[in-house]
Amino acid sequence: MYRCSGKIETHAGAKVCTCAQVDADALETKVWSEVCGLLQDPARLTAMAMDWLDMATGQQANHAERIKDLAQKIEAQDKAIATLMVVAAQSGQSPEAIGLATKTLQNERTELVKLREEALVWQREGDLAQRRAHDLQALADVARTRMKDMTLQEKAEICDLLDLKVTLNGPVPKKVRADDTLTAWFRERGRGVPVLTDIAWDRVKGIFEGADRRQRKDRLPHRKVLEAVLLKARTGKPWKELPEEYGKTAGLMTRYQRWVAGGLFGQAMDKLTECESTPPLDAYPLPPLLVEGKIDPRLLIRVPAAPEGTGTSARVRSHGNS
Repeated sequence: MYRCSGKIETHAGAKVCTCAQVDADALETKVWSEVCGLLQDPARLTAMAMDWLDMATGQQANHAERIKDLAQKIEAQDKAIATLMVVAAQSGQSPEAIGLATKTLQNERTELVKLREEALVWQREGDLAQRRAHDLQALADVARTRMKDMTLQEKAEICDLLDLKVTLNGPVPKKVRADDTLTAWFRERGRGVPVLTDIAWDRVKGIFEGADRRQRKDRLPHRKVLEAVLLKARTGKPWKELPEEYGKTAGLMTRYQRWVAGGLFGQAMDKLTECESTPPLDAYPLPPLLVEGKIDPRLLIRVPAAPEGTGTSARVRSHGNS
């Protein structure tokens, strides 16, 4: 668990924070998912590259023109200083007098040189921006092929290379009953909870109807029971809080437990893996997150190292999983 540092008393009787703790596994999994989602999204990487390229291209011409203009002014200033020194010397003035006469021109030249150096720095930054853009474009191309074949371990190593900062932008939601065995069944298998459409029901109704040993007219239909089971998996609600239309709690629980014990539930879910689904609730809900980091494309595309400071900053906004 991640614990707020404000929960520790700085001195006896000091006020402490009452914010909730955050589950470490849930938070790290969410952050990893967000970062990997960015790295595997060629469209977002390409957009970032275009932003860098547009910025660099638009500024490069301005920097070049300013550097050229300042160089011409410095050259003109040098000529003016030289001319003044020649005239002063011919008139027999002392070195001190010549120095005073040229002081203003020298100060102006110093300021021009300073401005040119600043423009050169901006130009170099523009060059780095262009390099970042091309690296990101290459990474986007890699993402279309290599990224999808990476193992979880390789993705984890990439995440470790990023200088990540995670900010919680809201309170930690209260934990609900999303950690029961039914919701956990889907979560542990990495599956979504199926939406029981007519097409989906047609795929599985034979499993349940074929297992019936007796028929009762007042018995709740299998489809209605399965809808209740999937609603519980999707919301994490206790059996007793499901809508009355699904029948008595005891009946729902008994039918579900019989399906699980007989393997029917697993068989049905296996047939629905390609159907429309919604993600199950996480065991530990998270607040809205802001994930910030630096993406250095050379880590993935194996290009020669560039000067320090060329990593591309990326901000990934997540609304958590509450």
